[in-house]
Amino acid sequence: MFHTQDCPELSFHFYFPHRIVDSASRNSTEEAHVQTTAYDALYIPANDTAWFPYGPNGCEAQLINADPTTGQWIAKLRGPAGASLGIHRHYGSVIGFTLYGAWRYLEHDWVSRKGDVVQETPGSVHTLVITEDAEMLFIIEGALEFLDNEGHTLALEDWRSATDKYRDFCASHGVKPIDVTRPRVVSHQRIAAE
Repeated sequence: MFHTQDCPELSFHFYFPHRIVDSASRNSTEEAHVQTTAYDALYIPANDTAWFPYGPNGCEAQLINADPTTGQWIAKLRGPAGASLGIHRHYGSVIGFTLYGAWRYLEHDWVSRKGDVVQETPGSVHTLVITEDAEMLFIIEGALEFLDNEGHTLALEDWRSATDKYRDFCASHGVKPIDVTRPRVVSHQRIAAE
């Protein structure tokens, strides 16, 4: 398999114009360009990490990737009908994709089914409930704040705390954890992001 990083002359370069401003006079003195190199797509295995209990209401999570640089984390969530994630607020945006089954937020009339996409905005507060045995994939930017019925904070969850939960589960069950925060080799010529 060919990768552009193996042949630097084929990598793409993007130039974004920026003006340099003299802070004393606030006048634009010259134009500069910031160079960014685009590399080959990064493949992230989604089935090589252990599932672990997530929350007190019957859900399990599989942490796929946790990026310490951006704060983004990718996880699958699953559970039987009636399981719930509880009331939570998002600090960043979230994209959810239903792999199978059905789930909803108590605060909305819709039900997400296989193939549906749910986009959650920063600041949104809702209660995830699984209505049929289901599995979902979530791409989460930033933290979740779990709340009680009066809106008081119960816990904060971000890439680091989710990674700690995964590692603690692996340690207590004799499972070798995969470092989901770093690239991992999936074959002798391919590297996947963790």
